[in-house]
Amino acid sequence: MKRELPDLMLARHDVELTFLFEYLRWYRDVHGPDAIEMGHFTARNYLCRSDTPLMCNVYETPAVDQVWSDPRYQLIRHRDSDRAMVLTHIANKSNTAYRLVAARFSDDALDAGTTHLSVEISSVSFPASLNTVQLG
Repeated sequence: MKRELPDLMLARHDVELTFLFEYLRWYRDVHGPDAIEMGHFTARNYLCRSDTPLMCNVYETPAVDQVWSDPRYQLIRHRDSDRAMVLTHIANKSNTAYRLVAARFSDDALDAGTTHLSVEISSVSFPASLNTVQLG
């Protein structure tokens, strides 16, 4: 079975604690579903247990270096009437892209959606430009 291997995009940032409930609602009801509609395979939101930044959003995407040039991105981004207001409550934002270079999938992992990955890493800023790092 041939499986498309996704790139990963991690968006890390702090959210004002007084705005956290609204941020989580926006991510669940608007931003996460928009990310899936835009072509990401997954959109997950994680809350840090013990350090900063507070949030880490994880996206599996067909090609992270093409996300911001996709016409769906501009269309979906501009229809989100809450986006600009949400961004005023976010600080310390950083995006990191990971390009999958190897993967092992067991039958159990495929059924459970779990993978064991080796990745090459490059940092990106918004909008992203993927600069690959050669692993030796």
